Parts: sequence; C-alpha cells; structure tokens
Amino acid sequence: MPEVFQDYFQQQQTTHRYRVIRLWELEPQLFFELPSLLPLAVLAKTQAPEQLLQQVSQQLDRIEDRTEQLNLKAATQILAGIKFTDAMIEQFFQEELMQESVIYQKIFNRGIAQGVEQGLQQGLQQGIEEGEFTLLTKLLSRRLGLLDAAVLKRLRQLSRLQLEALGEALLDMQSRADLDQWLATYGNEP
Repeated sequence: MPEVFQDYFQQQQTTHRYRVIRLWELEPQLFFELPSLLPLAVLAKTQAPEQLLQQVSQQLDRIEDRTEQLNLKAATQILAGIKFTDAMIEQFFQEELMQESVIYQKIFNRGIAQGVEQGLQQGLQQGIEEGEFTLLTKLLSRRLGLLDAAVLKRLRQLSRLQLEALGEALLDMQSRADLDQWLATYGNEP
C-alpha cells in the first residue's frame, strides 16, 4: 500500500503536498482550540477516555450558536462511536439533541425514504402474489369444486413460479385427482 506513505496529490498541473496526521497519536488539547475541531478530540490519545469524552461534551455545551452546537455534537457522537460504547456516549450526550441536528435529520430522512420505498415495493409484491393466489384458487374451485383446507394450505406453500405453472396446468385438469397428481409431482419443488 504505497498510498499510505504518500505525502502529495498531483493532478495535471497542480501538486498539493500534505502531512498525514494520526489523530490517535496527538494530545486532545490541540483540538480544544477551535470548536470545529472538537469532534476530532474524541479520537485523540488519552489515558482517561471517559474523562476526555466528558470534557468534549462540556466544551460543546459552551457553544452559543445552537445550530453549530447541535451539528458539532452530532459529528462528535458519530466519531465517538468508533472508540466508545453507546452507553458511554449516551452518558454525556442527550439523544434528543442529536435528533435536532441537520446531519442527523438528513440521515434519518434518507433512511425513512428508503424504508418507505422498500415497504411499498414489498407491499406491492405481496399484493400481486396474494391476487394471483386468490385468482388461482377461484379458478381451481370453479373447475374442480370447493377446495378443502388441506389443499389450500398446500397451495399457500407454493412459490410464485409454481403457482404460475399450476395456472397453466389448470387448463388441462378435469378432476380433483388431476390437482392432487400435479401437487404430488410439482408441489414439492423449490
């Protein structure tokens, strides 16, 4: 991995030199100088991690701009999750405060949107499958007579492909024995 030791970025006619900083090797007090660096302090070197988390929390509480404070608290909690347990983070940060953060809201809303989309797709698929099942059982009942609970249970266990194949086979069925034979032959396939 030569990229790990690289200290410059070059693209076309521009070159940028940089120095890799390992946060876990730095003293945490360096990050207390600017409020925007406070989230990084939780990753710094320390002999007392719980005390460091408490100090960062107290410094964040002193930020007067509420929006800045909430965003920095959210960033701190996310980074603290790399090093600290949920219980320890919750000890110093109230969950409600993070929920007011625009970062948290963006992540939350994206998750809601994805969940709604997934739920709609699953619901639509289940609705289609239920409709196919209902239509097939009505057609079977009309052609072969009333279906008992045991047959309905076996039909429920069929995959969508098996139900479609049964729908085609139904056109050739003349009796309940034909259905039983079809189920014995094809009803156990995955």
